[in-house]
Amino acid sequence: MSTVASGTLGTTIKVPSLRHDFSTATWKAIGRIFVKGFQDCQYMPIKLAPPFVEGMLFGAAHGNLQTSFLQRASRQEQDLLREAWADCSSVDADELLDVLNSYECRKRVTAASLPDILDEISHKELVEKPMFVIDCWREIIELLGTRQHVQ
Repeated sequence: MSTVASGTLGTTIKVPSLRHDFSTATWKAIGRIFVKGFQDCQYMPIKLAPPFVEGMLFGAAHGNLQTSFLQRASRQEQDLLREAWADCSSVDADELLDVLNSYECRKRVTAASLPDILDEISHKELVEKPMFVIDCWREIIELLGTRQHVQ
């Protein structure tokens, strides 16, 4: 995972990451820029994780969280998690635990529990952690919708 100056985490796709120097006002300003870019240019940042965007626009993530989570993870983590998903016994247990621990996994990992654990981690990383940003941006989008209906 890479931390980018823009305040996002991820590789192929990204989610906003809370920063101590980004206040509510800063995130709302970024949300206004996001909306303005869409209004004026029909530009949608395609690197934003679909579950994050769904949460912002529709109030819930509807897509495949695990697929998006793997796209957010590093290539090494992707390979390890895909291999573990296919056959948990085929991967080095310590490596798997290291990766899962980096996402604050607190459950006992077995072949049977791995799918549920990956579901939970995916939801936490793509929806729960960036929820503050989702809420800030959703407020901007809702205000935009109200203004358009009033005019």
